Amino acid sequence: MWCDSLRFLITCYVVYMEIGLLVLILLLIFCIMISIQVVLAKILASLKIKSLKKTDQRYQATKEMLDAITLIKCYIWGDKYRKKVSKIRKEEVCLIYKIYLLLIAKYTISESILTLACYTFMISSIWFGKEIKVESIFFLMNTLDTLWPSLKMLIPRGMHEVVKLIAVLKRIERFLRSTDSEMQTKRENKNNLPSQIKLSNVDVCVGNHTIFEQINLKIDNGLNVVTGSVASGKSFLLHFIMQEYQPDSGNLNVNGRISFASQQPWLFPSTIKQNIMFGANYDEERYRSVLQVCALAQDLECLRGGDGFIVADRGVNLSKGQQSRINLARAVYQDSDIYLLDDSLSNLDVLVADHVFEKCIKGFLENKLVILTTQNPKYIRGADNTIKIIDQRLELVPNMAALHCEHNNDTVKWKEDNCVSEIVTEEDIHETTNLISEIKGCEENMYQEKLESGRVKFESYKKYVKFGGGLIMFTAICLAVGVVQFSKSGVKKLENNWIITEQKIINYTNYNITGNEHYINAMKERSQMTYLFPVAIGMVSIITFLKGALHYLLARKASINFHTLLMEKVLNASMEFFSDHYLGHILNRFSEDLLYVDERVPYSLYLGLEKLWES
Repeated sequence: MWCDSLRFLITCYVVYMEIGLLVLILLLIFCIMISIQVVLAKILASLKIKSLKKTDQRYQATKEMLDAITLIKCYIWGDKYRKKVSKIRKEEVCLIYKIYLLLIAKYTISESILTLACYTFMISSIWFGKEIKVESIFFLMNTLDTLWPSLKMLIPRGMHEVVKLIAVLKRIERFLRSTDSEMQTKRENKNNLPSQIKLSNVDVCVGNHTIFEQINLKIDNGLNVVTGSVASGKSFLLHFIMQEYQPDSGNLNVNGRISFASQQPWLFPSTIKQNIMFGANYDEERYRSVLQVCALAQDLECLRGGDGFIVADRGVNLSKGQQSRINLARAVYQDSDIYLLDDSLSNLDVLVADHVFEKCIKGFLENKLVILTTQNPKYIRGADNTIKIIDQRLELVPNMAALHCEHNNDTVKWKEDNCVSEIVTEEDIHETTNLISEIKGCEENMYQEKLESGRVKFESYKKYVKFGGGLIMFTAICLAVGVVQFSKSGVKKLENNWIITEQKIINYTNYNITGNEHYINAMKERSQMTYLFPVAIGMVSIITFLKGALHYLLARKASINFHTLLMEKVLNASMEFFSDHYLGHILNRFSEDLLYVDERVPYSLYLGLEKLWES
């Protein structure tokens, strides 16, 4: 872009040497046009930021849909989710193609700037009474033609890229400037102080909903069980201790490094060993101990490859209990001071859960500060302290008084996530020690996709045109492109006629025959040209913009229909499809691939049709 600006200045100097101070008028025209493009670029920047926000919303909604695809299919909620995501998609596409229309306006201005410059030079020469030399006009036209690629494509395209860069930088800046937690936390525990969590006069609200009120609590080393009714805030308390939420008033002090095991197991496509170590240094003795206390040693003997067994996306080739124990083993393997275990035993069989509770939580983590959320009376009895959540308040009671709570034995089936109760399926409650059907070839296909190479098939172009409005819409666009090219040729011919007329006037003036009929007709033609030429430029600009508007309608409709088809295919797919494909790969179809459909394909089609007609 800076090279084009330098070339523009050099060209202006060369033109100045030929036509003199009239170049200042040309510079004024160029400055006005570029100023308009700068204003449009600022508008584009704000629209780009808004469209990115909508893209984030759609991407998040799609991710939530895919995460809960089993429940969605079970309760036939697919249509509701499809409408929800499609609504966001339409709003996103409207913003994207508002940007597209403004880009068309920029290109329309760029295309007319050279013709307008020639008209300005000729009309200025007439006003100032200077002789219009044919060689000067052709020199000006040929010199400005060298700027044509820059003015038409490179500078507007450069501004568009700068606009996207500004939008991205603002998003990064907003993230970097986000308020950090001001709570006092000693994560490393360098002074070997006792692990402790202390809440002083803490009030926590989320939106208009009060979660905790006037909490004063000190938690020391030992096993502390958090219990309470469904949606009382047990999981929320753990997230609050990790400082994912800030108090509205009061202070939270955490002394020690935290390790967390989530309620819903999180596994990534890799080996079981890598899922447990999670980037930590390998300690053979600790690793083997963790496998024993988390009841994973026997399972690994049954798996092909042992701890080198490849876990599929979201752990779908493992039972729910195995997922939970690997998730727990990851937290336990980290040598931390504080362990937050969010209902980590609810997905396990009774015998396995008892083994993990006794060997891992009470044995291996004996000298650590452990907080376990559970509803099981057996585990409440085995705790050192019980934290009861009653009416937005926390109460720390000794173990002997812990059982005086109003829970039934069957509440072990209750689950919650961030104060929102969930529907629990039988698969979430019971564990089988056998593997769920293993994904075929998961070892060979980890993080790999099958990519087609070669030319784009004709069927793909045909389908895009079909989704954009069919053959009628595409034909209308092709005709519009033809009309624009024909109109540009007409303006070019009009410009040549004007130059011929000016040459006639110069000849009549030089031979002093200014009174005859031919001279008078030439002057009338000049007068007509001064009014007809700007009208022709305006008409070509309008037709060019209308051509872009037709192209906008095709691209907008195609983008919406592509997304709708993609949503229907995914929602109607069998569960085997979700087992055989990674969630990230599916999400890429809704993000990166749709970006090409929204931005790259319309732009390439727009330029391709123009080049086709020009050739």
